[in-house]
Amino acid sequence: MFVENRNGVGLASEIMRAEGADAHSFHLLVADRDAINAGRLEQEAAARCEGLVARNLFPVDEGLDNAEFLEELGHRIRAFAEEERIDRLLFFDDQSQRGRRVAGTLGRTLPLILVQDCHLDFRYKKTGTGRRDQSWYYGSSSPAAICVWGPSTAHHLLFRSADADPTVHITGALGHSDDPALLRAARTTVHRPARKPDQPLRMAVLAQPLTRHSRLSRQDHREQLAELRAALAEFGEVDTDPDPSTLDGYDLAVTFYSTAYLQTLRADTPLILFSPPPLNIVFPTINHPLLRNVGTLGELVDVVADLRRSAEFAANDHGEPLEHFIAFRDDVAGRVLRVVEEAAVPVEPPAPRWSPRDDGGGAGLSRAERALRAVRGRVARPRSLAVLGLGFDYVTGVAIPVLTYTQALLAQSRSTCATSTSGPTAATRTS
Repeated sequence: MFVENRNGVGLASEIMRAEGADAHSFHLLVADRDAINAGRLEQEAAARCEGLVARNLFPVDEGLDNAEFLEELGHRIRAFAEEERIDRLLFFDDQSQRGRRVAGTLGRTLPLILVQDCHLDFRYKKTGTGRRDQSWYYGSSSPAAICVWGPSTAHHLLFRSADADPTVHITGALGHSDDPALLRAARTTVHRPARKPDQPLRMAVLAQPLTRHSRLSRQDHREQLAELRAALAEFGEVDTDPDPSTLDGYDLAVTFYSTAYLQTLRADTPLILFSPPPLNIVFPTINHPLLRNVGTLGELVDVVADLRRSAEFAANDHGEPLEHFIAFRDDVAGRVLRVVEEAAVPVEPPAPRWSPRDDGGGAGLSRAERALRAVRGRVARPRSLAVLGLGFDYVTGVAIPVLTYTQALLAQSRSTCATSTSGPTAATRTS
């Protein structure tokens, strides 16, 4: 099991405790050069995974830049899989830098099982022709199986795939779907405020690291947090990122886009999901008496002011039920384990997303030998070339790169060919 954070360690420990797990052997893999992060993962593993030590593929503070680190991750995880005779790999994110490298390295030889570890949604205020938010591509590495929380994620993945035999399984959410407290909170129909009207509120701001996922710039994130805290301060006391176990002591919580809504539901604390104008991704509207979506600071202030004045929370009055995003069922870990056991390498395994010249024979070579091999591979002239463009014109099309490459070939060729490079002909012109 490949983990990148403490949440992943916790989910891995639940799978290891599932019924029937004792028939298998498990390895917990980490790839982190940061001493603090690696230490936290090792401590979490020691606390939650009895008898299992987290294996870090990298010595802390190893002198590699990011590109070298990712290249080494591919070689080292392949070598580890071969040495330990691994026949399944479970991971939680195939769109992080490390997750993409793991999928690209092992996807042709091992069944990869992707397990959803947080809320995922795919709604945006604006969509363009460029690359979308990282979440949109979740599951696109063609793993052998994907375990998702509920129908919402499953529908997105099935809609995006043309595969006649989809590998998506609605197993429910590890640590959530089989929690009786969350089920009771999900089915509640009323909010019972703890305070009387016109009393100052105690509020919590749950700040998600949106800059890490490239959803907001650092400057925008700082400005939005500062404006949010200033606006809330007019109505009472404001704390930032309190311990989740203390949320039941708050009258209101506010966040941007976060799985923390499951924690506030358990705590019976109203939550405002604030989507400021610079944030493109939109948290879905869930019809629940403890949840409210707002899109502007003015709308947020109105909801908070109404809560203080009347002690009544103006929740969403429409939207999907919570069960659309998280299926409630027993023995989620056991369901995931059965998917892992039944998974097989796809019949037509995907091509790796990196190092296309690597045929897998370099696992035992040193870094210097692999680098020399890569240089020799790049020296060889390609036998074919594909150029993608919108047309054959000289502004936005493919005319200039095609002609430049053709001229270079002609200059190096010893043979004579009657090819005209004066411009596109009617036969090759596209509209």
